[in-house]
Amino acid sequence: MPSRITCRKYPKTIRSANHNSGSALNARSPLRQTFRREERLKGKSNIDRLFSEGRSFRTGPFRVIWIAVTECGAWPVRLLITIPRKNHRKAFSRNLLKRRIREAYRRHKEILCEPHLRNHTSIHAALVFTAREMASYKEIEEKIILILHRLVRESCKD
Repeated sequence: MPSRITCRKYPKTIRSANHNSGSALNARSPLRQTFRREERLKGKSNIDRLFSEGRSFRTGPFRVIWIAVTECGAWPVRLLITIPRKNHRKAFSRNLLKRRIREAYRRHKEILCEPHLRNHTSIHAALVFTAREMASYKEIEEKIILILHRLVRESCKD
């Protein structure tokens, strides 16, 4: 019987961390619905290379820049999300948009990760939100799904 932990603040019962539910997805699996630090594109050299050598396309309020990389680590896709200060002066609006974009990507990333895991390939990508007005989560989610499908088509045909 799995051990369970209850918390006063959150009355829902939570399974303990040492319980293995038997699913194929472990804590470090790229297909879990998380957006871990290791999945984020960091490092000046990686970002400079992406913006100088990467391919790009536009979908709705997003400009997407991506590049296929040779090193295939545990994470097949590494993502950078950016919102220019020129378009959104207030930090709270940039942070809100980034939260919405991260959430939409987190919920639908298997669209992009599964083909790259099967093919043992890896890409780096940047999502630049270029619209000047705020977007609702629903709008962002619809565009993220379109972007992920297009990235699969373009990156897997190489």
